[in-house]
Parts: sequence; C-alpha cells; structure tokens
Amino acid sequence: MKLLNWTGPPASDCTFASPYRSLSPVIAVQVTLAIITALKQMETVFLTTNGGPGDATQFLAVYLYNQAFAASQYGYANAISIVFIVVCLIFTYLSNKLIRSDAPEY
Repeated sequence: MKLLNWTGPPASDCTFASPYRSLSPVIAVQVTLAIITALKQMETVFLTTNGGPGDATQFLAVYLYNQAFAASQYGYANAISIVFIVVCLIFTYLSNKLIRSDAPEY
C-alpha cells in the first residue's frame, strides 16, 4: 500500500459519493408535488363528507368553495384564494430552497 501514490481527490469529493446529492433534483420535484397535492385535497373531502361533520374535515379549498358558491361571498372567497396561492408559493419556495441548496451544478 505504501507504493501507491494517489494524487486525485479524496473519495468524499467525488460527485456520486453521496446518494442524496445525485437524487436531490428528483427529491425536490417529488416534495414540491407532494406539498401541492396535500394543499389541494378538495375533491376527496367534498365528495365524501362535504367538510362535515361540523366542519371537522374541512380543508381551505372546501371552505373557499363554500364561501364562494354556497354563501355567495365572492370577495371573501377571492381573498381566501389569494392567501391560498401565497401559502402554496411559500411552501414551494422553502422546499426548493432547503432541498436544492446541496444540489450539484451540472
């Protein structure tokens, strides 16, 4: 072993030394899609329970739908939708910032 003179970079500096580094773009896309899917679970709740019993299973999207079309409060529903979009954008930005900070440059 003493005869070998390795002048290359250490193994920890290689691009594929960590499986996380090579999979980070895939993980970033999957986390973003999971966050967006979790925030828009309106169809399942609306079709099965309509937010009930007593608003126990009411998501923001179901509440927005009820305010806009059942209660005819369009301005209030519009404000809720703007807040909903901002929350989605914040979650997406934070997840991309946390996951892609270690992503290698290609």
